[in-house]
Amino acid sequence: MGENSVFTRESSGLIKDVNGIDTVILNLGNMSAGVALCTSISPYIPQGGIIWIAAIIGLILTLPQAYIYSYLSGKIARTGGDYVWISRTFNGFLGTTMAFALMIESTAYFALIAFFFSQAIGSVLSTIGMMDGITSLVSISNTLSAPVYSYLLGAMIFGIAIGFNILKAKWGYALVTVSGLIAMVATIVAMVVLAMNLGDFHTAISKFISVEGITPPSNYASSVAPFSLVATIGILPIIAIFTYPWMQATPAVAAEVKKVKFVKYGVFVPLLITGALVTLGFFLMYQAGGYAFTNYEFINNGFTYTF
Repeated sequence: MGENSVFTRESSGLIKDVNGIDTVILNLGNMSAGVALCTSISPYIPQGGIIWIAAIIGLILTLPQAYIYSYLSGKIARTGGDYVWISRTFNGFLGTTMAFALMIESTAYFALIAFFFSQAIGSVLSTIGMMDGITSLVSISNTLSAPVYSYLLGAMIFGIAIGFNILKAKWGYALVTVSGLIAMVATIVAMVVLAMNLGDFHTAISKFISVEGITPPSNYASSVAPFSLVATIGILPIIAIFTYPWMQATPAVAAEVKKVKFVKYGVFVPLLITGALVTLGFFLMYQAGGYAFTNYEFINNGFTYTF
């Protein structure tokens, strides 16, 4: 008689290297609060909308999704996220369909992030160059605004991140964590500076808007519609493109997280931080500039007049 054999599943090779901080920063980066604050939302708001109120509404509406991600990550711990949950709970075909749909959505999402990253770099160089009279920076900014160079810059950044992950996944997580912490601290510092200078905002901003050629006419307030809750709700899809729903990054690597509870932290903590950054950032802009001035600039000069 032959020997009885016991079926064993070979290890996938995944190592539990992801710690609590990594899980939080991974999802925080994926929800892209910085992109939302800098270049991606303000140009598209409708008349009467207020972004920071829309950010609060969006955060509340996203809490059930966060609960589902957190709950399923605890119940089906060694997972790849949505595909695995749906495949195991319903059937493989539905899971495959979901995976394909998520792949298409993610492709568009990361393309937008790459585009607005290039836009933000160009905007910073242009602003410094124009304010300080450094023509070389303005020239570089103009070059980066060309589609080909904008694409190459975005591709380079994504290529570096992907390269780190290919060489060693732990390096990739470390890169995301370090860059994410630096970005978050820089954003908070910018908020503090803005909050400390609310009373002097219009005087301080006058040179910038003059140099950029976006000074509003004397009767600009008459062209700004009053606050509208309907228009504010209409901002939600724009916020959703870049921020709140994209909390699947941490659950997607749950198999590599050291403790299941870290996955739960990696869902709720970055969601709340993202909500706070987006809400407070735009709230300060409205407090500093006033409703009419801020909405006028957002609607008419949103790519230039940004957080």
